Amino acid sequence: MPAINPAICLPILDNSRDPLIVVNPDLTCHFINQTAANLFNIEAAGFLSRPCHDLLGHLTTTGPEQEAFQPAKESLASGTCVRLIKKMAFYSEIRRLYEITAWPIKDTQERISHVAMTFRDITASHDHMELQELTNKITQAKREWEASMDCIEDFVILVDGQQRIKRLNRPVATFFDLPFVEIIGQDLTTLLSAQGMEMELCLLAKEEFEYLHRPTGRSYAMRSCSLDVSQDNEQVITFQDISHSKNITRLLEEKNKETQQALTQLQATQAKLLQQEKMASVGQLAAGVAHEINNPVGFVTSNLNSLARYQAKIREFLALQDHCLQACCPAAPEVKVVAEQRRKLKIDFILADIIDLLSESLDGVARVKKIVMNLKNFSRVDQAQRSKAQINSCLEETINIVWHELKYKCTLHKEYGALPAISCFPQQLNQVFMNLLVNASQAMTKPGIITIRTWSGDDTISIAISDTGCGIAPDNISHVFEPFYTTKEVGKGTGLGLSIVYDIITNNHHGTIEVASEVGMGTTFTMTLPITLEQDEA
Repeated sequence: MPAINPAICLPILDNSRDPLIVVNPDLTCHFINQTAANLFNIEAAGFLSRPCHDLLGHLTTTGPEQEAFQPAKESLASGTCVRLIKKMAFYSEIRRLYEITAWPIKDTQERISHVAMTFRDITASHDHMELQELTNKITQAKREWEASMDCIEDFVILVDGQQRIKRLNRPVATFFDLPFVEIIGQDLTTLLSAQGMEMELCLLAKEEFEYLHRPTGRSYAMRSCSLDVSQDNEQVITFQDISHSKNITRLLEEKNKETQQALTQLQATQAKLLQQEKMASVGQLAAGVAHEINNPVGFVTSNLNSLARYQAKIREFLALQDHCLQACCPAAPEVKVVAEQRRKLKIDFILADIIDLLSESLDGVARVKKIVMNLKNFSRVDQAQRSKAQINSCLEETINIVWHELKYKCTLHKEYGALPAISCFPQQLNQVFMNLLVNASQAMTKPGIITIRTWSGDDTISIAISDTGCGIAPDNISHVFEPFYTTKEVGKGTGLGLSIVYDIITNNHHGTIEVASEVGMGTTFTMTLPITLEQDEA
């Protein structure tokens, strides 16, 4: 085996920056350069021809350093270059990363004569590579995160404890039409104010704020979130465009309101139709009853008149008979018996009383006929269509119908003016007057006064019905004509009476109705009706 001439190799190998050891096939040290001696903290001359593992004598037998010469063994066995990268601590207690390379040295006959080993400290370069790789990952993650934030339509802004802007996504810069560098460092409140963002709603409980961008009219919901990892009280502020959702909400509210109004109107119309149908049925019933009563009242009246004539003749006959008996035989016992019996039977009283009885009966029948006539006129089944009518007469007919409701609660004052006949629906107006009179009566907790006044204008007539009842509170006056609105106790009012009145006066007769009331003093309903309806003019 040819020997390596140290005189030639030593200057070259000692100047190598990498620790280098040449081992014999029996793994004894053949050459150790100064760098390797420094690495193992030994004197190189003292370890020549000694087993290479003696270089590790000061180390534990279980650490990774025991694998330091494994590449040499593998290189001898395989005849190839073997590399091992591992953290080891040959001298200091701090492990560093080494790249250990072993390659065979062959003689002229291609036999392995030695194995050279280098111990290159790659800690710094490896750390640099790891740092570079980590930096690249962080940079990539930052790009991905910024790209993700830029894809979000919401505005995302990072501010410090003094509300100065530190970071923002691209939609913010695009919306405000400012470069990033001009926005960074600005006070958030100042920026928002300068860009026309004004706070409209503040929900402190939910930490939400609503802003309006005046130039565009769009609305934004602002939310904030504190960063737990921040030492500078940093916050993430987001602005979400809620204009579309607000518009949808507003449209839904409007549609809901319209639906509710339509439902209320439908219910009111249905109730009015039922009420009108009921009134029509009552009218038909009243007309039928009036017809049925008129027949017996007619022959009762006729019979009473006949009876009055008969009793007059009987009285005349009895007077003549009595005169004749007294003239012919006044002293006859039979005449005296007849006179005594006439006295006992009170024939003279009966004859006188018959006159009063017949007069009272005829008066009662006349009253029945008047009630029937009023009932028939009130129902006006034959006048369901528009016709000419005297309003004062309609009022009188209605008063006669509801008098049983009024006479025990109030004194009725009538102040009728001279009115022309007007074109109207008499049956409907009778219902209006009845509703108002009954309401006036029910508004009185003690006996009071109901006053009815009528007067005429140039082309209109007016009717005012006043009471001295409890009055209507100011908050309720604007609601009295609304369907189903009532201040009465449950079960005592449907809330349709005044609604029907309003509909008949304004819609069916193109008139007006006004209410004036004072709590504790009373209420006045004033109606104005045109003398001629538009349909008549057409």
